[in-house]
Amino acid sequence: MLEEELGNTDSQVERIRKIINHLKTFSRRSKEIETEEVDVNIPLKDSLTFVGEQLRLRQIDVKFDLAESMPKVMADANKLEQVFLNILTNARDAMDSMEKSVGNGGKEYKKALKIRSFAENGNIVATISDTGGGIPEDIGEKIFEPFLPPRRLARGQVSV
Repeated sequence: MLEEELGNTDSQVERIRKIINHLKTFSRRSKEIETEEVDVNIPLKDSLTFVGEQLRLRQIDVKFDLAESMPKVMADANKLEQVFLNILTNARDAMDSMEKSVGNGGKEYKKALKIRSFAENGNIVATISDTGGGIPEDIGEKIFEPFLPPRRLARGQVSV
C-alpha cells in the first residue's frame, strides 16, 4: 500500500515538473512573432499539457487523428499553442454547459473531443471538434476579436 502511494506521488511530482518546464517555455513571449518551421502536431499535443487533466476529470473523451510526416509550417509555435489552448478551453466549457442543459445529470450526453491534422491541397489543416453546442451565429464573425466576452450555447440558448 505504501509503495503504491509513493509511486503515485512520484508520478504526480514528475507530471508537475513537466508542466512547470512547459510553462517556462510557454511563457517566454516576445512582442514580435518569431516564426520558425513547426510541426503543427507539436503545439496541438503541447496544448493538452495545460488542459489534459481537466478534460480527463470531466470525463471528456479525447481522440487524436494526427497525420505523420507532414510538411512543417512557418509559424510561432507558442502562439499556435495559445490558439489551440483557447479552442480546447472553449470546447471544454461548451461541453460542460451542454451537459448541464440536457438534464438527467447529463447521463445521456457524451462529451467527446476530436483533434485532427492532415494535409489537403497543399495546406496543413488542424481541426478540433467537440460535442458542445456550437458558436452562436451572432458572434461567429467576432470570435477572433480580442476581449470578446465568453458566451455559451446550450440547446439553442445563448447565455452571457
